[in-house]
Amino acid sequence: MRRLLAYILLGLLAYTVFLVLLCPAGLLIEQLAQRLPGFSAQSVQGSAVQGTARSVQLSATARLETIAWRLRVLPLLLGRIEYDLQLTAPELNLRGIAGLGLDRQFRIVALNGQLPLPRAIALAGRPPPPLNGMLELDNVGLSLNRDYRPTEAGGLIHLHNLSTSFGTPLSLGNFEIQLQIQASALIASIQDQGGPLQLNGNLTLDPDGRYRFTAQAAPRDQDNRELYQALSLLGRPGGTGKWTFDFAGNLKV
Repeated sequence: MRRLLAYILLGLLAYTVFLVLLCPAGLLIEQLAQRLPGFSAQSVQGSAVQGTARSVQLSATARLETIAWRLRVLPLLLGRIEYDLQLTAPELNLRGIAGLGLDRQFRIVALNGQLPLPRAIALAGRPPPPLNGMLELDNVGLSLNRDYRPTEAGGLIHLHNLSTSFGTPLSLGNFEIQLQIQASALIASIQDQGGPLQLNGNLTLDPDGRYRFTAQAAPRDQDNRELYQALSLLGRPGGTGKWTFDFAGNLKV
């Protein structure tokens, strides 16, 4: 009798999963719209297993041309729901894997692609600084707990052809950002790659939303008067001839 009951429950579970996977993509988008303020999408096609949505509005300032998804079958056997995702917009093409496990950890892994720096900051819901450049993601991964706090992070972010966008454009060079988690804090370490601006520093984001950015910067060429004057707007250099930055604040994360 117990074995029969177990088979019945297993059958009901399989049938429920089957129905969920066959639900239309429009229903999936509706559920997201109810949980994410500002989220909307048009021209939704497919199902929860595989589909696309166009004209996707993530927030008042963030819009995507298309989101395409495809369910990964094998992770289901391990109790995880994972999707291959592709996000596209003008000058943007990102691919990655997003998943949710039984531990309610939300994970994004193997995130690769390129997008302009101002658009990346807009997608994060922040006003873009007066900087231009191309941002390249290289196997970036991030895990968030049920409170949306980062618990794991890794991968590289490359900043290509970074320049200022106020007044006369000023070239700053290329930079590399390494992501990691230390003592529950998200650390983004930035290092220049030999361009006009020497820069090394760290951005630390604590689980409670507090952040701190510390860095040292200086023109690589002392005869670069334009860059020297731009840095002088931020204060005077220290005894080593480098500018020291130390900013702190709080973000709603």
